[in-house]
Amino acid sequence: MAGEQQPNTSTTYFEVTNLASLEKYLSKGQVVEIEVKLGLFAGQYKSRVGIMSDKYLSMSVPSIAGKHVHIWEKTVCHLNYMRSDGMYTFIAHVVKSEIYPKPILYLSIPEKVEKIQRRRYVRVDVKMPVRMRLFKEDTSYEDQPEPFFDASTVNVSAGGLRLDSTKHKLELGEVYEFEFTLDNYKYQNILGEIVRAAEMKNPQGNLLTYPDGTTMYNYGINFIQIHRVQKEKIISYVFKCEREMIAKR
Repeated sequence: MAGEQQPNTSTTYFEVTNLASLEKYLSKGQVVEIEVKLGLFAGQYKSRVGIMSDKYLSMSVPSIAGKHVHIWEKTVCHLNYMRSDGMYTFIAHVVKSEIYPKPILYLSIPEKVEKIQRRRYVRVDVKMPVRMRLFKEDTSYEDQPEPFFDASTVNVSAGGLRLDSTKHKLELGEVYEFEFTLDNYKYQNILGEIVRAAEMKNPQGNLLTYPDGTTMYNYGINFIQIHRVQKEKIISYVFKCEREMIAKR
């Protein structure tokens, strides 16, 4: 299963000349991913922006399995984070790291910030199996009468799925419950509405059919009920795919 970003982004660079110019693109409390690409501390770490000044940015010291990761001074860090209008990234280096009285990581002020413009929910191509069943909205999850059946995805975003053809004919407006595993995380109790149904055709424009003559369709699904944590997990997966795509440029 591989993720490939749809071609729907553009990149803009903003010069940072002082704190005021940085505050246009970064704010206190912002959750960020600190990525160290080389050396002893190579890896990705979650952190949060603290105090910002003209001289440095303070961050919470990242931790793994409850233990703080004290990244050495002068280590080059790539900071990645999401805002409502896109993904942002910049490069900074560690100025110092304190343990007492509170673990704090101090980073240099970046020279520029890169913004990757994006649609509201970026899709990535993902071929993965899903389980789904017609959902009766007046019945609890435990008492749903319809059985699950198998399908597979074409792409995924935090806003929904595109399904490959399934022998079960789906109707516009129907609501389905979905279960699937993405990036080793299991998603359950997600509800999605069928918002698009398109007949599948071959390159010559002929309809694709099953052996019994039934027409193949693919379907667009909008999530209408998904837990915030689940949505954030999907956004993080898309974020990772975007970052990998940028690294290949």
